[in-house]
Amino acid sequence: MRFALIATAATLFALPAAADFQDRPPQGAKMLSEIVSIVEKREKFAFIDEIDIEKGIYEITYFMTDGAEVKLHLDARTGQPPSADQATR
Repeated sequence: MRFALIATAATLFALPAAADFQDRPPQGAKMLSEIVSIVEKREKFAFIDEIDIEKGIYEITYFMTDGAEVKLHLDARTGQPPSADQATR
């Protein structure tokens, strides 16, 4: 009984770590500073609000000088928009 309780607790503590690992940039990804630089060079860029990564794709939310909010998806390895195949994974 005690072993089952310890095993269950260990599993519950490991789940968030596994989820965090999946949200890390893949091997060979560009540095985050390179991705940010790509976004900052966009026309009428004002500031970045949020950056998330999931399955090797960055989702960057930024604002333009006119106040418009933009959500941009970039492949972490290439810094380019993801292919249609990547977008459907």
